[in-house]
Amino acid sequence: MKLLAAAGLLVLSAVSGFGQDKSAFPYVDMAKAQALIDVMTKENETLKADADRLRAEAADLTAKMTGSQKGAADLVPLWNAVKARYGELATLGAEAVDRDLKSRADAATATTKDLLKRLSARMDELGVQAASLGREVETRLAQVSVDEARLQRNTDDIIILQATIARTKAQQGRLETVLADLSTLSAQADAALK
Repeated sequence: MKLLAAAGLLVLSAVSGFGQDKSAFPYVDMAKAQALIDVMTKENETLKADADRLRAEAADLTAKMTGSQKGAADLVPLWNAVKARYGELATLGAEAVDRDLKSRADAATATTKDLLKRLSARMDELGVQAASLGREVETRLAQVSVDEARLQRNTDDIIILQATIARTKAQQGRLETVLADLSTLSAQADAALK
């Protein structure tokens, strides 16, 4: 934040009338403008590095999210198969007349019910994990957008400041030439007037 505040103050002091018409290339205090260019160039390097890091993190998180989604999807056929067997066991248990058969069917039904709960819990866990990873990806990519927008604004301002410095230098050069010519003419006029 201090860097941004300093950059803002430098912009205000370096460029007079800068915010009104950027195409007019106002004349600037070249030292302050160059200092501002240096600040924005350094900030752009940081912004680019941060955006690259965030993009890499988002890609890694996306891969993890895809893995979680795939893990949950891979469990669905197994859950469906277990659920079908659970239904069969429940029917067998209800229809069984033999005590031993009924007991075994009821025990298998309880075990299968527990297995369905564990499978459901794992699918839910993977789904929540995928959703959480998705939010993290969105957060990082949103920050990348903010960083890239700032980087572009800085780049645009740097181009304009460089153009204003070049224009000011050209004006300075013309002024020096005119002053040198005037000095020569003044010396000639003094000699002619003697």
